[in-house]
Amino acid sequence: CDECQARSVGLVRYPTTLAPASGSVTVATQCADNAHVRTGFSLNVRCSSSGGWSGTTPQCECDTGYRAVTLSGRQICQSVNTCPARSFGLVDYPTTLAPVSGSVTVATQCADNAHVRTGFSLNVRCSSSGSWTGTTPQCECDTGYRAVTVSGRKICQTDETTCPPTTDPPSIGAVNETKVLGCGLISWKPPPGNEGVKLSYVVRFFDGSTYDTSSGYKRIQRNSEIGRQWTRVNDIPDGRTVYADIRARNTSGNVGVFSQKFVVANSTLCADDCPPPVLCPDCDECQARNAGLVHYPTTLAPASGSLTVTTQCADNAHVRTGFSLNVMCSSSGSWTGTTPQCECDTGYRAVTVSGRQICQTEETTCPPTTGVTCAVRTVGLVRYPTTLAPASGSVTVSTQCADNAHVRTGFSLNVRCSSSGGWTGTTPQCECDTGYRAVTVSGRKICQTDETTCPPTTDPPSIGAVNETKVLGCGLISWKPPPGNEGVKLSYVVRFFDGSTYETSTSGYKRIQRNSEIGRQWTRVNDIPDGRTVYADIRARNTSGNVGLFLKNLLLPIQLYVLMVSFF
Repeated sequence: CDECQARSVGLVRYPTTLAPASGSVTVATQCADNAHVRTGFSLNVRCSSSGGWSGTTPQCECDTGYRAVTLSGRQICQSVNTCPARSFGLVDYPTTLAPVSGSVTVATQCADNAHVRTGFSLNVRCSSSGSWTGTTPQCECDTGYRAVTVSGRKICQTDETTCPPTTDPPSIGAVNETKVLGCGLISWKPPPGNEGVKLSYVVRFFDGSTYDTSSGYKRIQRNSEIGRQWTRVNDIPDGRTVYADIRARNTSGNVGVFSQKFVVANSTLCADDCPPPVLCPDCDECQARNAGLVHYPTTLAPASGSLTVTTQCADNAHVRTGFSLNVMCSSSGSWTGTTPQCECDTGYRAVTVSGRQICQTEETTCPPTTGVTCAVRTVGLVRYPTTLAPASGSVTVSTQCADNAHVRTGFSLNVRCSSSGGWTGTTPQCECDTGYRAVTVSGRKICQTDETTCPPTTDPPSIGAVNETKVLGCGLISWKPPPGNEGVKLSYVVRFFDGSTYETSTSGYKRIQRNSEIGRQWTRVNDIPDGRTVYADIRARNTSGNVGLFLKNLLLPIQLYVLMVSFF
């Protein structure tokens, strides 16, 4: 029977298929990894009895986030670089698929209620490496709005909805209701007679049907002493009624107490980044910045003194033992205090992308700084993947065994990809699973089941016979021992020759291949092209010498895996 051969057409994979005795059979092809069948097409084709493929050619295309590339003459879908979405000040960059080479122009956007600053453009460039380039756009809030930071991102809010309080709060000691303003702030005046005196305050929040310092309440939160006349109602749900105990102190002790019932409102409006308690359009600002893996948020500077601000570690990083994330933003707009230190979590390492440090998994080798790759290759049953080489040194890469194979005991599948693009380290070793054996197809080793390879299961002729025999899958020939030698352990020498006739005594032939002595009654026709007529010389030997000679002219099958062919 003929066979419809395995092949790749674009991103479509055709499997090796045994042709029917007559007519044709339907066969389902497959799309390459990370690809899918194109709309309006089918993956089904026909394998005819002649061994040819027929029917409409299937069409596959790469999934989103992948692109088709050709490696070793075969199309595959590779993950493409993307320029990541990010917010820079009031400018929002969209996630953008990077081009194969060069760069593309991308339009960024200003935040809501903001516009591009005069003299600047919103256009930037997304390069093939996945990084943003070009002049950084600048946006500013529209009239009547100001920039505030919410969850680490700048937005424009109206002056009325931000903070700090603009109403006149009660003096300490008063019992009338006060307001809880945007950002969950409450405010107060100093006790009478203490105007202009620098005081500190302790603020405590309680929960109870009435406020009583001795019983009937539960303390919810205590704020540390602060040298300002406002505080945030932290971590208390909106709409909840609580009680406040605010104590004013000078260096000698308490100078006033303010106990107040109020309802929490808008406590999360500005998250944890409200500006300080003075509306001052001309106030300085402590600028957002990145110091290693530490991210400083944009912070409105106080009118005087300094303000404690909590920085953040990058994703997949944590604060280093012995350090704090707190820094100070001074009235001059500068950052002060001990610089925080962050380090990557276990399994991650610090890399620099677009001038900013981030933590990436150990397996990730990008962002690339060179275009060098360690090329895909097959060594025996071991498959090496295409790998982006590091800028320097080398990275560990896990190879794979072929289907139905496993790594040999004592070997590892790990190799190294060096910055020069070369593979280094001990070459992995794989072997076929039980029930499978290694065969070479189109120059590549695979594991096939014993049933489809060898040894032969048909009854071959005795040595010296001239009747037809079979050449089985994998290009095998087989024979019986010479008459009278059944049950005797013999060895065989098999030689293949090329010529118009086979003669051992005269010229006219060229020896193509000699198989070593083997103690079995079959062998493979190795490395001889399909469709070629050759001659076989098979000599059976016992310990004393030759006991039989079988000379045979054979025609190799047109396809290696055709199961039957005549020898004459």
